[in-house]
Amino acid sequence: MDTRESRCLLCSLGCDIAFRVKGEAVVGPEFLSTDGPSGTRVCARGLYGSELLSHPQRVATPLIRRDGVLRESSWDAAIDTVGAAIRNVVEEYGPGAVAIVTEATRSSEELEAVALLARSIGTGAVSCVFEPQDWPLVARESSAGVASIQEANCVIVLVTCSSLIRSSPKRLSTRNTPREATASSSLIRGRATPRGTRANMSGIDREPRRSYLPAF
Repeated sequence: MDTRESRCLLCSLGCDIAFRVKGEAVVGPEFLSTDGPSGTRVCARGLYGSELLSHPQRVATPLIRRDGVLRESSWDAAIDTVGAAIRNVVEEYGPGAVAIVTEATRSSEELEAVALLARSIGTGAVSCVFEPQDWPLVARESSAGVASIQEANCVIVLVTCSSLIRSSPKRLSTRNTPREATASSSLIRGRATPRGTRANMSGIDREPRRSYLPAF
């Protein structure tokens, strides 16, 4: 069994961490963290979060839905498909019809990248999924509430594998869908669950609306 140094990505602190590995399988994290707010011990989130690395439902490659079936794709093809769908929505409904949902635990650089994406699209609807203790981090970044997300024609969801486990999926569920015929969404790094409803994305997703949980 070997020990490999890495970095925990389950929050924006990015603590150094060492994983115990056997072959290519991650057995578990070491208890020592060389640099982190918990001193020489990883927090509970980092301790148990390593299970996500080998979860059978983890999405390891981009998936594009064609003819009702999710098929593996290259990053270039996935980005081109998402970009084309967003451009179609902006051309038909205007930039205000696009909303972005991200997470408060992203780093400052990542949140700035989200803000740049929103500005490049021309939308001011940016919302963060957060826990109560994260509110001071979110207040400055979030500019859209649930109502704005529900009314958007295109919802871009930018999350990591852990964020929506820790946050209630109810924040992203939409029970009333007055614009279901035209609504669309791009789910990046995620999978749908049968709870609630979900928007459709032309060329990528044609399922009924649903709420989101991460795709480990």
